[in-house]
Amino acid sequence: MPVHNGEPYVGEAIGSILDQTLTDFELIIVENGSTDGSRETARAACRHDPRLRLIEHPAPLGIVGAANAGIAAARAPLVARQDQDDISHPARLQRQVAAFEEVPGAVAVGTLCEGIDAEGRRIRPRDRWRLVGRRPLPPFPHGSVCLRRDAFERVGGYREGTRRWEDVDLFLRLVQLGPILVLPDALYRFRYHARSQTTSTPEQEYGGEALVWEVVEEFRRGADWTHLLGPVSSGEASGRVAARVRHHQDGLKLWSGVGLEPSDPAMSGALLPGARLRRAWQRTSPATLRRALSLGIRVRDLVAAPLLRHGNPISWRPR
Repeated sequence: MPVHNGEPYVGEAIGSILDQTLTDFELIIVENGSTDGSRETARAACRHDPRLRLIEHPAPLGIVGAANAGIAAARAPLVARQDQDDISHPARLQRQVAAFEEVPGAVAVGTLCEGIDAEGRRIRPRDRWRLVGRRPLPPFPHGSVCLRRDAFERVGGYREGTRRWEDVDLFLRLVQLGPILVLPDALYRFRYHARSQTTSTPEQEYGGEALVWEVVEEFRRGADWTHLLGPVSSGEASGRVAARVRHHQDGLKLWSGVGLEPSDPAMSGALLPGARLRRAWQRTSPATLRRALSLGIRVRDLVAAPLLRHGNPISWRPR
């Protein structure tokens, strides 16, 4: 669990791992230069349970550096990720270990999730429709994944220069070694809140979030995308990519309860079909838009149910 300024949620995240039905584990907390009391919370937890191990870094390592440091310190052949503000279902680790035993060639196992708000209330339901068909991006949250350590090391771990898409970069390399499975139950609760939102300049949005779509295109061609890693490019994204970036940013703000800023004139054309109506709705009544979207997600989750064998892991097949 990489931790950097994780209050007030890090204690609950730690507790969700200590409450697992699978009890034979160690939790490695990589304290990553926090200034808000997270270090003290982690220290207190470690004093009360010998399964916790704290690695302290006085200066921030960044998300890639902290994640790599934690996995390097791990002693088990399976390494699970947990984000500092999210919550794991008590059966999460037990179900993931069982999936590895069922499919010995699997390199990773993720789970579906529910979205919760800052107070822990459910605001976004499970969405099994994400497991139907082939999708370019992982249908599970990064923090829900459990990895085979040897596969992680074979592909070189997380890579710097991925600009907030270190998970997609890793999973697209891992899936070339073996299946990545997804458990179709919501065994993880992903927290949407204003502090998790990174306020980005347009350049950072294009150079960081647009990168993932360039990576996907290279993956589809069977090409290596290492050349895309590095400093943020000052070039503009294509209209299609810019529209995807804007849609993703709008969605994060909607579920996090963050208001939309006035439209950037330079991005007025970078919208997916129907996005203008949705943005207007999001500005005037975000609560009713969230309710409408939640209803739609529940409906398509039910539609997907007959297409999935309940509870059995599904192989993610990126396209």
